[in-house]
Amino acid sequence: MNILSETRKDFFNRRAERWNEHLSSDDSGYLQKIISIVETPGEIGKNVLDLGCGTGVLFPFLSEWNVTAFDHSESMLKCAKEKQYSNVREYIQGDAHQLPFSDETFARVYMLSVVPHLEDVPDVVAEVRRVLKPGGTVSIIHLLNAETITTIHAKIGGAVAHDRLLEISELKSILLTLKFEVGFEDSNARMTLIGRKL
Repeated sequence: MNILSETRKDFFNRRAERWNEHLSSDDSGYLQKIISIVETPGEIGKNVLDLGCGTGVLFPFLSEWNVTAFDHSESMLKCAKEKQYSNVREYIQGDAHQLPFSDETFARVYMLSVVPHLEDVPDVVAEVRRVLKPGGTVSIIHLLNAETITTIHAKIGGAVAHDRLLEISELKSILLTLKFEVGFEDSNARMTLIGRKL
C-alpha cells in the first residue's frame, strides 16, 4: 500500500498490533480525575459509549459502567476485545459521523484522542448529542495540547499529516451551538472539555 494514499482507517488498522498505549502515572491520574468529576443523574442509567475507543485505554477507568466500544478501525477493536474487560458489553465498528444507535441511548460519551481524526467535528458532536439522554455528558479528552498534537501528526505524515486538534475555543463553540452546557474545560498541558446535554 502506498502510505501517502492510505486512509485514516488503513493507518490505524496497520498500527493496531503495535499501538503504544502506555500511560504515564500522570496521564492515568488525569484520566481518573476527569472521569471522577463527570456527574450524570442516576436515573439515566449506566450506559457509556467509548467513541473512538482504539485498543481500550479507557476501559479500566470505566469499571463501574456498561461500556459500548466503538471505533472506525476493525484492528483496533480486535485488540481492544482481546483484553476481555467484563464491563465492555459490545464492540462495534463504524463511522462516528453516522452512529448506529437509537436516540437517547447513553448516559455518557467519552472521546479520548479522537477529534483530530474526524472529517466533520460538528456533525459528530451532533450525533453524540442525539445518542445522549437529556442530562447526559460528553467528555472530549486529549492528553496533549492542540499545538503539540498537530505537530506530532504533521511529523508522522501520511493519512494523519493534516489531522489538527481544534483550539479549545473552537470546540467550546461547537458544544454551545449544539446546546451543551460546558461544565469543565482544561487547555493547559492537555485539552479537555466536558459538556452536558441540555
